[in-house]
Amino acid sequence: MAAILRTALALAVAAGAGAVAWQAGARVSSAREDEVARDLRALETYKPPAPVRVPHERAKVNDARPDRRAFTPFTATLAIHAPGSKESDARQIVVRSADRIAVELTSAKKEWLFRRNPVEPRHTSAALVDHALEAILAYSNSDLELEGLAAPWETRARLGLAAAEIEALRPTGETREAFGLAFERRVPAGETPDGLREVWWNAENEIPLRIERARNEGAAVFEIVELRLEADAARLKEPVVRFPGYTAQDIGDFRESHHGHER
Repeated sequence: MAAILRTALALAVAAGAGAVAWQAGARVSSAREDEVARDLRALETYKPPAPVRVPHERAKVNDARPDRRAFTPFTATLAIHAPGSKESDARQIVVRSADRIAVELTSAKKEWLFRRNPVEPRHTSAALVDHALEAILAYSNSDLELEGLAAPWETRARLGLAAAEIEALRPTGETREAFGLAFERRVPAGETPDGLREVWWNAENEIPLRIERARNEGAAVFEIVELRLEADAARLKEPVVRFPGYTAQDIGDFRESHHGHER
């Protein structure tokens, strides 16, 4: 190949010199013409070798994704109370599906619908239905973070139990049955950041029957008092469909329009 390249360079030089020689009336010998012709034919028929392909290392994609498994759907009524308190229990109705969680705060006359982002499952959007205002307020994941309402989907699906809390629990050997399911009492091996004291836990469906946390020198108990293993589809519909007469607004726009007013 190097010899052919040198010949090609010589041809180029010869072409330039030939033009000058032609203008001057000079002639190239027939032997040289034959040699040049052979070299030209060699160039025309020359096929370069296939290039050596160096395998391109593909960018390493981090396939580690948050837990995408579908939780067992359920519809539950929760009673929230402080042991020994004379105050009435607060009630919540919680509906869990694979990608939506609805929470009705019955005493506050408000409802939340949380939606799991199908592309980025670590992110959640939400809609708050305020029945007193007859308003539907849309929250992005950033809005939820801004107001301290963001939580991993798995934590929300387990009624507030974080993965780290579950890992820190140890079984006591006590069991009980409720709603056709077996629950095991578990307690943390040590102190937990959010004051978790005990959980009655069904590992198969990842449902806590009862959660007790320390609160202000006392305790708060979240307990399921009604449960069925199916999601109430009506409660998981978009709020604008359920309440067509309500005003729908982005929470950012709502804040601006109600600046200085308590929501």
